[in-house]
Parts: sequence; structure tokens; C-alpha cells
Amino acid sequence: FVLTWCFTLSAQDFMEVSPTLKPVNHDPALEATWDVQFNYDATAITGAAGNAGAVYIPTINKFWTSRWATGVAHQWNANGTLDLEFTLPFTGTRGMCFDGQYVYHSTNTTTVQKVDPVTRTVVGTVPVAGAPNGFRFITYNPDGNSGAGSIIGGNWTSPNLNFYEFSMTGTLLRTINSTVTGVY
Repeated sequence: FVLTWCFTLSAQDFMEVSPTLKPVNHDPALEATWDVQFNYDATAITGAAGNAGAVYIPTINKFWTSRWATGVAHQWNANGTLDLEFTLPFTGTRGMCFDGQYVYHSTNTTTVQKVDPVTRTVVGTVPVAGAPNGFRFITYNPDGNSGAGSIIGGNWTSPNLNFYEFSMTGTLLRTINSTVTGVY
């Protein structure tokens, strides 16, 4: 498993970071949706495979990755060096997202775990029972629920391939129809 973080950068962003370098492609229609900015082999560094979730937490300037078959998680410095390994009081994190304060873990169940990134403790949960197969993948939508924020997720278990949007307290806001398999 090779952990790759991707960020969208425009030619303008590129120029602001490095004004001496010129972007090769000046046509915005031909720009890549995602540009790989760095790539680290988490398996080689942590000594184990099964690293499924990844999230950047700007408030602590760290990345977290999870080992989905356990409660083990890793905290990485922004330069890609392993900062620490810690164990969460739940297992199976498949995906994570950050709402500006907390990290939300999808664990392939109908309960999303809410974790404080500073103390690394569970501070709550969000029920997603309206998603028939629970959440395997997750993302945060700051504009969702009329600006109060929402989480969107789902589980690629056939025949239910839909995405579900929930308020931060667990109210089903909408179902997004999907026929795509293997979504993470």
C-alpha cells in the first residue's frame, strides 16, 4: 500500500508557491483534476499493510492514517515522517474527514466516530442508520445542511451503491443515487 496525498493546485497556486518556475500547461481546460504533491509508502514505514484512511488536520499540521483491521492509527508530520502510532478505542476505520475541529471516522457501520485530534479521544458519534450498509467512505461538506455542515458517505456493497448526506447530528438530509462500484 502506497499512501498518496493529492491536492488540486491551479497554475496560479503553483506560481505563488514558486514564482521562478513556469507551469508547462497554460490551458486550464487541460489541467489535471489532482496533482500528486508527495507520495510515501506507509507500509514500509509502519511495517504493516491495511492502511486505508487518510486525512490532513490543519489545526495540528499533521496527517492521520488508519489501519482498517485494527484500532491502530498513525500520525505523520507534514514532511512525511512518522510522528507517532496510537490506538483508538474502535476498530475498522476505512475513511476519515475533518470538519475544522474533529476527525470523523467511517468504520463500515452505521455509527461514525467523532475524535478530538489533540487528545485522540472519542468525543461523540454520529448515527448514520439511514444508510442501509453504513459508511465505508466519508467526506465533510461545509456547505451542507444550510451551512451547518454535513457528512456524505456510503458503502459500495451491491445492490445499494448510493451516497447519503447526514447532518452532524445524524439526520438523513438526502440520498444521492449512484451505480458506481468500488467508491472510496
